[in-house]
Amino acid sequence: MPVQMPLPPMPPIGEQFLPTLSPAAQAPGLGHSKQPVNSVSLWSAEQVAAQVLGPGRPGSSAATIDALLKEDPLVVSAPPGTDDAATASIRALRTMLTWLSIAGSCCGACLVTFVAYQYRIHKAEPKISKYESQEDFESFKTGLFDCWDDLPLCCLVFQCPWIRWAENINSVSNPRAESDKIPILGFWTAFATFLVLTMLSSPGGLLVWVITACILAFFRQKLRKAFSMKNNTGSCLQDSALYLCCCYCLIAQDARHVEEAKRLEHPAIVAP
Repeated sequence: MPVQMPLPPMPPIGEQFLPTLSPAAQAPGLGHSKQPVNSVSLWSAEQVAAQVLGPGRPGSSAATIDALLKEDPLVVSAPPGTDDAATASIRALRTMLTWLSIAGSCCGACLVTFVAYQYRIHKAEPKISKYESQEDFESFKTGLFDCWDDLPLCCLVFQCPWIRWAENINSVSNPRAESDKIPILGFWTAFATFLVLTMLSSPGGLLVWVITACILAFFRQKLRKAFSMKNNTGSCLQDSALYLCCCYCLIAQDARHVEEAKRLEHPAIVAP
């Protein structure tokens, strides 16, 4: 007849054992929440009780669950007022962007108004050419910042400098071509050269823009030579520095010079 051995007494399930199963007991000082235990917490408590007490012990799981339900679960929540602070930050950012947009619009409106005023003034004034003979083309008769002398041309340069620069280089003959008038560069070749250099200056940074300024200054020396202007190392360095600082103004100055040469039929101009 088999002999049944008595089971050893189980340790009491009370205040000394249950805190080890409670997250709140492992993290003292975090406080307890009075929210009810949900189904996920109850299922976790059953799993823990089954693993600790083992299967097949009647009443052990129910007693453990009853003891665990007395413990408050650990609840981590955001500090009070966090949502209000985030909402206030978003509103402040929107307000700042709105005021920046309004300020930019006002500055743009003021600039357009100033250009319109200058346009009305120069439109009313009779346009007097500063070039009277072919000898006048041996130097620039218009200043670097005389953009108001031809406002439509100036607007074209500032909006599409690649087109106007290509037109300048294509309209002037190469001084080395003695037998026939050949442009310094074809229009599309000059346009593509300047456009590609401008595109490369964005990822390449200052170094590529310095190279671009030197290339533009090199072709401006050819334009100078075609009009019998001073063209040497000093003028090349001067043009390079000016292209770095105010490229648009230099292109506009060349454009005014070329357009006046077309009007007076200068020998350096290539027939279209």
